[in-house]
Amino acid sequence: MKKLTSRFISCLLVVMMLTSLMVLSVAAESKTASLIETPANGDKVVIYYPDSSKALGNVLENNKISAIDATLTDGKLDVSDDMGVFTVTKDEAKNAFYFVDANGKYVTSGATGNSMSLEDAASDLALWTFEAAEGGCYIKNYAAAYVSGETSKPQYLEFYKGFTTYSFNASKANIYTFAFYKIDDTTPPVEEVVYSTISEARLGEKNAVFNVKGVVTFIDGKNVVVEDETGAINLYLKAAAEVSVGNKIAAKGKRGAFNGLQQLTSAEVLEVLEESAAIPAAKEVTLADILADAEAETMECHFVVIKNVTLGETDAEKSTTAITDDAGNTINIYRCPELEIAVGTKVDVVALVSDYKGYQLRVTDASAITAVESDVTDEPSDDPSAPAKPGDASNMAFFAIIALISMTALLALTKREA
Repeated sequence: MKKLTSRFISCLLVVMMLTSLMVLSVAAESKTASLIETPANGDKVVIYYPDSSKALGNVLENNKISAIDATLTDGKLDVSDDMGVFTVTKDEAKNAFYFVDANGKYVTSGATGNSMSLEDAASDLALWTFEAAEGGCYIKNYAAAYVSGETSKPQYLEFYKGFTTYSFNASKANIYTFAFYKIDDTTPPVEEVVYSTISEARLGEKNAVFNVKGVVTFIDGKNVVVEDETGAINLYLKAAAEVSVGNKIAAKGKRGAFNGLQQLTSAEVLEVLEESAAIPAAKEVTLADILADAEAETMECHFVVIKNVTLGETDAEKSTTAITDDAGNTINIYRCPELEIAVGTKVDVVALVSDYKGYQLRVTDASAITAVESDVTDEPSDDPSAPAKPGDASNMAFFAIIALISMTALLALTKREA
């Protein structure tokens, strides 16, 4: 008995959950429509009869189209599934409109009126025009007419125990007066993304959100540096993104800074615009130039070339390697890659100007640091007065001639004395 009771309760709970989901589903799919004067090409509308709060349905009943009870809430029409929702299509040549239902059928009048149908094909009897009326509008068929002798009476949409067409009777104008309710678009509007230059983002207020576009020049985990023609900035991403150096990207982030490094925080990559964009060229500067820019920060996040500086020791604890110029100016390279260059060697460096409580450099690869070749060579001098180098064959001949001349002179002097 306990098992049966337990199973019954379980089944009941499942039914209740499914019912709740169905209610939520119906609520999510509910539609509303707003009153408009007359529809335009492409509108989706419900045709409403104000006098009896009825809407044109989507089912034929005895040569009429069904009438559905309709409710207005705060001026909006609550649209039910059994109401006809018609797409309005304009025939420009005839300046008239078709009403096409969800099944592609055309709301059509009988040729002489007093009947309605939903047809598979368009025709002149499925075309309608609109005339202004007090409290709404009259909906007149383009081609239907009741002919009596020489009199031809156009046919209008009429409400009489359903929706039909009939000759207009001014004394009963209310039964020919209808309103259009356009289906509300529930699709959230697409917000236009406004992009700032990177220079504008760098000058922006703290916590202001900026959208920027730029070429990726440096990546270190969730730190991605982008540059445009106005400047460069670090993006600190919410999560690592699949981007590469050379990608041109669109990104979004909140203006902030970390220990002096200007950045867009909680950033996200919106789109990769180009796979292989041109990477901005590095500018040649001196260490003095970099240090003088520490306050203005115009070099921050840009790549630079620094020539003929001395490679210093690496501080393993701080992960920094110093470089120094001949004037004694010094700056650290953070996380310098392992090099096969001796300490004290003159080097050229290609590096990103970064910031951590003051300027520092970032180097992406060991190939960005190269030893400077010595200007001293072993080539012989073109100057004839330059001293000869021992071992040079031509110099040896020269000395041999000098020695021969000296010996000849010495012999001559000896003979004269004898």
